[in-house]
Amino acid sequence: MRVLEIIGLQGAIADGSENTFDGQPMQRGTHLRWGFAPELGFPAGGFWLCRRKSEGQRDIAAREGHLLPPEGWQQLCRRSLERQHDDRERRDNEGEKFRSPRWEDFNSTGWQYLSAPFVLPITAKQWPARYPGAPNPATTSSKVVVERDIKECRRRLNGLLLDAEMTAAEMDQHFHEFRDTLYYLVRDHPGPPSQYDHPLPQSDDGKNAPQLGINIMQKLLLLALNPYFARVLGLYYVDEEATGEVPYDYFVLGCW
Repeated sequence: MRVLEIIGLQGAIADGSENTFDGQPMQRGTHLRWGFAPELGFPAGGFWLCRRKSEGQRDIAAREGHLLPPEGWQQLCRRSLERQHDDRERRDNEGEKFRSPRWEDFNSTGWQYLSAPFVLPITAKQWPARYPGAPNPATTSSKVVVERDIKECRRRLNGLLLDAEMTAAEMDQHFHEFRDTLYYLVRDHPGPPSQYDHPLPQSDDGKNAPQLGINIMQKLLLLALNPYFARVLGLYYVDEEATGEVPYDYFVLGCW
């Protein structure tokens, strides 16, 4: 984690009475989504979501100084990741039931952070960012690792489908192809090449395939314009505790 980036995000509150854009049930709470420049690649230290009860000031300039300096949040990333990795070294998490991350107090300023980072749903020996309950790739068969990663993709959708017209079997097929793409992206970590330098794989259509002038990172972030794919990629979260009665300020940071 040589560099820490503070990322902008968008949020909206849903009361659960309306449906999503394709007619699926809307999750109640504050919906948060964020993005970043594709040149950065996905951070090996993950994204960390933080919140604080709002003081009711709408002018951001009035809050100057309320955020800790970058070094303070860098300490949060380092401390939390060390704890996460220590737990993984002490036991194999295979078969452990997923436990939802919780809000934890960072210090007396009122800021809280979600206890687990938002990371890609991919488990690979050379990629340090792991989702909660991820298997140990050094001691778990590749077949089981793939199955667990696909299960994690489904879990992040919270019962939704990638498309309302899609069957569960079709969605799993998409997730297998999606995981192959993620593995191709992180298999060379820490590089070279960088994540941004990974071109799209050759199409089975050969010369008949359309010539797209984008790389894998750009393709993934285009997919993340879809809120369901954003959830799967770790770029979306619904704070079910924040239903509007108590206003919150949020920010998200990424540790590269």
